Amino acid sequence: MDSERIACLTLNAADPFRGSLWQRLVEQHGSAEALLRLPEAEWMREAALGPKGFGRFFGILREFHGAQEWEEAQKKDVRVLVSQDADYPQTLLHLPDPPLVLYVWGDATLLSGPRLLAMVGTRRPTAYGTRSARRLVWDAVREGWTTVSGLARGIDSQVHCATLEKGGKTIAVLGSGLLEVYPPENRSLAEKIVLGGGAVVSQFALRTSPKPENFPKRNQVIAGLSEATTVIEGGLRSGALITARLAAEQGKSVFALPGPVDSEMSEASHFLIQQGACLLQRFEDISQELGMSSKPSVPRPPTVGPQAGPQRHVEPALPDRSRVPQAGPQGRVEPGGTVAEKRLLELLEEPLSLEELVSQAKFSVAQVARALLELELAEKIVTLPGQIYAKR
Repeated sequence: MDSERIACLTLNAADPFRGSLWQRLVEQHGSAEALLRLPEAEWMREAALGPKGFGRFFGILREFHGAQEWEEAQKKDVRVLVSQDADYPQTLLHLPDPPLVLYVWGDATLLSGPRLLAMVGTRRPTAYGTRSARRLVWDAVREGWTTVSGLARGIDSQVHCATLEKGGKTIAVLGSGLLEVYPPENRSLAEKIVLGGGAVVSQFALRTSPKPENFPKRNQVIAGLSEATTVIEGGLRSGALITARLAAEQGKSVFALPGPVDSEMSEASHFLIQQGACLLQRFEDISQELGMSSKPSVPRPPTVGPQAGPQRHVEPALPDRSRVPQAGPQGRVEPGGTVAEKRLLELLEEPLSLEELVSQAKFSVAQVARALLELELAEKIVTLPGQIYAKR
């Protein structure tokens, strides 16, 4: 079986975004090993690889050492799960593109456990959002839920930390390899999650750097693992909206915490509620919507958001970005983005560091950092190793 896992690791490293295709071809040819032995011409035909994709794919196949990846995973106590494994979460197999491989650091059985709740939100939470997230997490832990989030700065980190503080278990899903934890300052948090009986998960090869195209796939796994998804705070371009949409497409409940109407960070939640997401005032709302009774000994949790009308549940959709005002670091909205975003795109005709961008753009560090985040979410730029930024 190790040789078959190594073959799966190699396929996954060559293109981790085509899980359903690899699953079909592996089944068709009997094994991943047999698939890798196909002549290149047959590969091009079966995998629908054009000349450019062909060169890239086979370049990675030749350079990637699956056996070394397997040995390194073993040394780092990382489990490699494929779809035939009992611990591979069956809920992920129903995704349009299920991961061919899951790397799991920690308790892999958690991924198929009951009461998994995704809790996601902005990287720039308000005091209200942070306070509400922590209170909801504490109630979730008290009710026996395992939290699932993305280890990002902001709400995600608060979800993981609050879970650990209350003795609960949490799952972090990465948009990078397990040996390239992003953001890097959360490496210690990842270790605490594992030590606390949780798990850190990725579908990407161990040393994969964080790339913008990885994070929608990460969000798909977060939604796929969980019974429901809760959005705490975020703007109309928040990645949390992607997770909410993916959860709705999978037929799962989406909850949104209302917030102050004059806060940009309330826009994502209010949009979802308008689209039919379940309005979340207290954790009890989740238990009732999902038909799960609370523990009798648990008192009614306090309200975490303003009172509102009856809840509805339909599939929320993402906003049309072309119709959404792009609020940026200057607070000035112009067609195609803010002044800072436009200036950074002009400068990024060549890769530059944060310091170089601040110096040349003549904006503050905070303004440049926020503009970079907006451009990254809009998939207009990429972050290269060493915190170097470049236009896509």
